[in-house]
Amino acid sequence: MSSKSENSNFIDMVYNYDWSSTPLGPMDTWDPVLRNAANLCLRIEFPMSIYFDPPNWLLFYNKGTPIFMGYLP
Repeated sequence: MSSKSENSNFIDMVYNYDWSSTPLGPMDTWDPVLRNAANLCLRIEFPMSIYFDPPNWLLFYNKGTPIFMGYLP
């Protein structure tokens, strides 16, 4: 499990990222479903990823996701 400080730093990094420089555009223009999924993924401690189509992006993942990808701690 990650510490609250590490998780807060990661969340801040995601929210402060310049999403307008990506095909998704600024976070405040995202579909509400995608924004809610991102918020949930960033705050939950269970392994979770968001796959966004198109173009089949792994948009967000939390620290538990590497287990799904075959990387064990």
